[in-house]
Amino acid sequence: MCVLAQLHPGEEFATKEDLRVLISRIQSQDAKIQSQETKIQSLEAQLKAKQDRTTLISFRAGFVHDPVPLKFSNGQIVIFDKVYLNDGNAYIAHSGMFHAPVSGLYIFTLHVLPSSSEMEFSIIKDGTPVAYMVSTSSGGTESIQTVIHLHKGQEVWIVKHWGGDTLRGYQLTTFSGFLLRTDDDNTLVSNGGSLVVG
Repeated sequence: MCVLAQLHPGEEFATKEDLRVLISRIQSQDAKIQSQETKIQSLEAQLKAKQDRTTLISFRAGFVHDPVPLKFSNGQIVIFDKVYLNDGNAYIAHSGMFHAPVSGLYIFTLHVLPSSSEMEFSIIKDGTPVAYMVSTSSGGTESIQTVIHLHKGQEVWIVKHWGGDTLRGYQLTTFSGFLLRTDDDNTLVSNGGSLVVG
């Protein structure tokens, strides 16, 4: 229905007052549209700035050889020496350690295929185990995944505690992880929990 007809039903013409009311309404709508466009532009700028700040950190490492000998049982750091992915360069292949470049919530996964008998491994955060896994038999695969909050500079690595002396190499046994959220995303953090997938 025409705005003018709404102002004076049954009349086919507009008075000067009708036109003034109509112009006022149009100006009010224009101001609201302009305000919304300004808010949208501001939100788009904030989103772009956040995306530009987002740090991409992820890695996946396996072994150069197959099989891989593990000569020591108690507390041996498992050094995954073949890096397949290392966004952010936080995984150090010669030490087997992940070094957190920013504080935040990280997810780590260990996937093991032993070529000998049963073995026990753990994911270590700065010297403290946060998740354990026992590979139950030769030829069977086991995986563990855990969520860990890290402060900048903290380290995570894999330790073999006991068991057989060789693993399958290449990408059959892998250590991987990625940054889920940084602390400045105002997210909840955790001291570490684990989910075992067999």
